[in-house]
Amino acid sequence: MDEAGIMEGYRLNGYIVGHTNRRFVQRKQPGSRSWTSFLECISAIGVKTTLLVIYKGKSVQQQWFPRSLESFNDWQFTATDNGWTTNDTAVEWL
Repeated sequence: MDEAGIMEGYRLNGYIVGHTNRRFVQRKQPGSRSWTSFLECISAIGVKTTLLVIYKGKSVQQQWFPRSLESFNDWQFTATDNGWTTNDTAVEWL
């Protein structure tokens, strides 16, 4: 079983702020900082669970997806307050 994630909006459309006489450089980045997690499990004999994508939010929103979800037929989607796995989310997924 493995959990991985991505931070949305990280290093996109960023600005570099600095001074030519100083070594310190500050990055300014507008936008979202929400976390999205992914869970997947594969047994020793190669049987796998469906991929679970966990978004940050109260519920999964249709506007987060393309019109056609045919490519994601074997995926599950859910939402938690912070986008991370909770005990209840993991048990429900399994």
